[in-house]
Amino acid sequence: AYPIHHDAAQSAERQWVPIDEAAELLGKTEGTLRRLCSQLSEQGQAKKMLVNGAHKWHIHTIYSPRLRRRAVETDDQGKSKLQELLKTTSVAKLKRAQADAMILRAFRKFKADHATDAKSIKPFIETQKSLHGRCPGRSRLFEMDKTCPCTDDHDGLVYALIDRRGRPGGDANAVSDAAWLAFCDLYLTPQQWSIAKCWRTVRGMAEQEGWAWPSLSRIKQLKREKLDPSMCTLKREGRDAWSRQFLAPMEQDPNAWDAGQCWESDNCTLDIHCRVIKGDKWVRTRPVLTAWMDRRTRLLVGWQIVEEGNQFSIRAALMNALKTDGISVPEIVWLDNGKDFMARSLTGMTKADRRKASRDEQEQAEQASTGLLCMLGIEPHFARAYNHNGKARIERFFGTMHGEFDKEFKSYAGYRPGMIDKLDHQATQKDVMNLPTLDEVREKFEEYASWYNCRSEHRIDDLRDPDTMERLSPIEFYTRYLPTMRATERDKLIMLEDVWSNPLKVHKWGVSLRVGGGTVRYGELEPALEPLVGTDERVFVSFDPDDMGQVNIWSSDFKHLCTAMQNGRYGGLATDRIKRDDLKAGFAKRKAAKQRLKQKIDVVTGSLSDAELHSDAAREREIGETKARQAEFDRTRDPNDMPNLRLVRPRIDADPDEIQKQQQRKAVGAEEFVDPDDRRSIIDAARDLYLAQDEGDDDFEPRSIIAAGLDGLGESDQLDDLSQTRTADFSDLGHDDQFEPSRILDHLT
Repeated sequence: AYPIHHDAAQSAERQWVPIDEAAELLGKTEGTLRRLCSQLSEQGQAKKMLVNGAHKWHIHTIYSPRLRRRAVETDDQGKSKLQELLKTTSVAKLKRAQADAMILRAFRKFKADHATDAKSIKPFIETQKSLHGRCPGRSRLFEMDKTCPCTDDHDGLVYALIDRRGRPGGDANAVSDAAWLAFCDLYLTPQQWSIAKCWRTVRGMAEQEGWAWPSLSRIKQLKREKLDPSMCTLKREGRDAWSRQFLAPMEQDPNAWDAGQCWESDNCTLDIHCRVIKGDKWVRTRPVLTAWMDRRTRLLVGWQIVEEGNQFSIRAALMNALKTDGISVPEIVWLDNGKDFMARSLTGMTKADRRKASRDEQEQAEQASTGLLCMLGIEPHFARAYNHNGKARIERFFGTMHGEFDKEFKSYAGYRPGMIDKLDHQATQKDVMNLPTLDEVREKFEEYASWYNCRSEHRIDDLRDPDTMERLSPIEFYTRYLPTMRATERDKLIMLEDVWSNPLKVHKWGVSLRVGGGTVRYGELEPALEPLVGTDERVFVSFDPDDMGQVNIWSSDFKHLCTAMQNGRYGGLATDRIKRDDLKAGFAKRKAAKQRLKQKIDVVTGSLSDAELHSDAAREREIGETKARQAEFDRTRDPNDMPNLRLVRPRIDADPDEIQKQQQRKAVGAEEFVDPDDRRSIIDAARDLYLAQDEGDDDFEPRSIIAAGLDGLGESDQLDDLSQTRTADFSDLGHDDQFEPSRILDHLT
């Protein structure tokens, strides 16, 4: 390290030198200097100071001038302030400081042996001019001698004599390494600070540390020269942004998939306005297209245009594709990452379930699920979120469609703000009756889809005939080079058109489905479901979203059990079809009615006077106190101090379940059927007649015993022994006070 001179007006902390540094500067051992500290402390030239939790001797600079030659501070890399200053100093200023240092050393030797008046010093100045080409005047020489350290070290004198006035000069690297590293640490972070903010922050640090720090424009220039753009993007924006901008594109192999092996699907909102009926009036909306496309041939195999894209539009588009002649069932499908494509009716699991389940659990659930893709043996794959390369074929088709099909409509809305004149766009939106209907959009898109599949004027090189190199249309390439035709029976496809549920348990009210934000129950009176109530056996339910009035219920091995009707209706005639949207609207109205009722209660409560509010609060408080006392009394009451229990028999003493059984028998036409468990015995009949006679019926007919006993028996169930028994055999029973059923058995035997 180089010695450096400190001004006399330095702070008090800089005037005290630690004993180890003082020993090095004075050329003594630390022990020798420590023995002098007690004597120096009495003179105010030494004292102990707290450093890092320990007291350490410090020597004042007045003890020796050599203590002012303290070493220049260095950083962790061993670089000093002198090196930083020399790096940023221009060559001219550096040469001048070096010459002044040599002149100062010669002047100090000269004044030690000669007089320093103006006349005597003139020969010295002339001599130095001849040696170095220049020499300061007498006053400047004395000023340099005063401000520079008392040392013969050349570099230390150069550091003190460098002219620091004006903007730092130098070459293109006129910036301290430490300052540049600090700038990079601030700029190359995910917080993405601007260059100006990083420059201001480092400027404040440079003023404290003595770094060379150029202007903002110079830092911008150095940033362009020194920092690689790819590194800046990686550090500031992350790996995904770096991959999109700088990673070499991965060339896709067009022959990686065979024709018909892999499909892609996604939803897309058309850039047009159309009109649909909602309630009793026409309203404006933007239709949504759900499309399925073959990955290898770009063939648009199936599509559906609806008001709002959801899992049912995806199913409908897929079923349209599978029911088309000549279209093979795919092995793999690449789907969007949205929750509509991860619906349980498609893949067997919802998006929330997939987040919680492991890969093995997902595979097991897909194998046992009733999702449409799983039942067809199609393996689903989901594209990464916000990654257009996951399903590039369908995304490219959407771009072509927006540029050609959407612009054929006068109600074209554009794909970004400002494309359409604002006033014209507002006029188009207001004139609803001039907008095309949803059916008209479907008809026009059907023509466009047919043309798209049959067009051969394209620039797709992998849709060429290998022999003739002729460009083929998607439908021609698909037909010629389809390796395997995977087909499904038409009857099975018709069954798969319905939405299938997960395994459900049968309750006494039937099965429950969660539809449109509410629960709908089916099959409360279905006899086929009665044996399954209370068991662990599960059933499957299939339903048509456009007709929720009835559902089909299947056993666990997919055997049809029954067609169950809805337990409750939400408006409409019995012959009307109940759509899923109708149920959803009904549940929404019911929820809104509850909210309005709650608001009315709040309004009524808010309109009460203070006296009425206090009265209501007093009533509620009194009711609560009474209930609390009653509960405490019941808890501490003696069990023996309970009231006597007496059973009161009403005139109607029928089992409620018996009424339901009779309704079910009547529904299936089994009114004459008698359950063997419900048949009455001859003993019960005799007992009933005995009790009736005891109540005052003097006209006792012996044959009524047999008749009463046989009333509960069918004709085929009458025993031969009973048919041979005479009614007179019961005449000697009399009217005993105690009825003995065994006496009847004695006569029967």
